Amino acid sequence: MKEHQTPVEIRALIETFPQYLRNKSYKESTIRNYKRVLYYVDVYMKNLRQEYYEAETGKSFYYDYLEHHKRNKERERFLRTVIGRLNDFISGSEFSIQRKYAKQESLSVSIEKVLELYSLHCKGICNKENTIRQKTKHIRTFLINCSCPDIKKLTPASILKACTLTINKDGWAVVRDFFRFCCEKAILKNDFSTLIPKFQRPVPLPSCYSEKEILAIENSIDRTTAIGKRDYALLVLATRLGMRSGDIVNLGFNSVDFKGGRIRFIQQKTHTLQELFLVKTVEEALLDYISNGRPDSGENKIFLRSSAPHSPITTSVLRFEFSKYFKTAKINTSGKKHGPHSFRSSFATSMINDNVPYEAVRNLLGHADPDTIKHYAKLDIERLRICSIETIKPTGLFKGFLEGADK
Repeated sequence: MKEHQTPVEIRALIETFPQYLRNKSYKESTIRNYKRVLYYVDVYMKNLRQEYYEAETGKSFYYDYLEHHKRNKERERFLRTVIGRLNDFISGSEFSIQRKYAKQESLSVSIEKVLELYSLHCKGICNKENTIRQKTKHIRTFLINCSCPDIKKLTPASILKACTLTINKDGWAVVRDFFRFCCEKAILKNDFSTLIPKFQRPVPLPSCYSEKEILAIENSIDRTTAIGKRDYALLVLATRLGMRSGDIVNLGFNSVDFKGGRIRFIQQKTHTLQELFLVKTVEEALLDYISNGRPDSGENKIFLRSSAPHSPITTSVLRFEFSKYFKTAKINTSGKKHGPHSFRSSFATSMINDNVPYEAVRNLLGHADPDTIKHYAKLDIERLRICSIETIKPTGLFKGFLEGADK
């Protein structure tokens, strides 16, 4: 069967891949180990701010993991197998029992020296170590595809050839920057950056749910149990305040001011202080869980595992619980995300549809970039109607075509 290199949303893979393995008669213990690797891939992609998985992503993760962990042949073999199975799954290929991972080719010493100079340049502009690693990885792969041992002998033909061999086109912007650097430093006579195509991955519309659907999800939780009290408190922090999943699970007692009616915390994503009103529904849910559902513990974080050891919950728990309540409430999630972030999108879209100013919505969501909120403006249908342009009346041959003319 022919492989298709169509990127797949990582959240969808985490939900559907385990069932694929069950259909292949894998044991549940093995599936748990596969899911653990998927979690590592998810974290790796979040660090890169990538949402869609493709075969090249899996290979990059594999080499990155080996670079930052102690080498163990059995572990290496298992990771290769998991990534291979995952790539079979997304490509629609026949199930491959055995596979070999080719070792990544090396570059000449002269090219490696140029890469070192570029890395120093990146440090000089305050790029983080992980960012520099990813940049050099993209460039290294591209230059290997150029099949040229001397960077000074690069030709437009070899560069265009490498472009056609590129699977992960997200790296093209980095390659363009590298060639500009080489030209500015007189390493190359010509600026080959103009040969690298521009690529922008299409940004999907935010997944949103109506107020009626969100209320149905909230009402599907059994709040008579300790777990139900916890999950309801988790949910309303997402639905009523639009908090990110990482900020919810890290919420501590020192962040909640019940007397002052405020929640203050440092956002995990932007590292900036966020202050929100402690609305009544959220306040009541938190107090109910703390007083009647939370295990006895000296832990500062509010939300804990229900079973021993009563350690703080993780975002994985949050995703699992929220997904469960979507099913319990019988919400149609076809073609839409149904994780914690979908509540944040719904929260933002609801405010925009209620004519809340964009700047106010941005502040409530804690976005550092003023342009980020434009993503949600795509769903502001009524305001977009105002900007619509009247359709030009058809004339001539086109009018005849629309009216069913033969010629």
